[in-house]
Amino acid sequence: VQGTVVLMMVVDERGVPMQVRVLDGPVALQDAALQAARQWRFEPAQMDGHPVAASFRLTLNFRLR
Repeated sequence: VQGTVVLMMVVDERGVPMQVRVLDGPVALQDAALQAARQWRFEPAQMDGHPVAASFRLTLNFRLR
């Protein structure tokens, strides 16, 4: 199976995913995308030089080689 999964993520001020939900994508790939994204750590957003929580869309492409 291959395809694209789009997630909506909320990352806290430490760069740790707090909320992850699927917006679109093949059902067969959604669990793999959620599990992967929950393990990642991100560079936190900055406001006035201080780290803050932020939300964003993340697109994951699953392709067969």
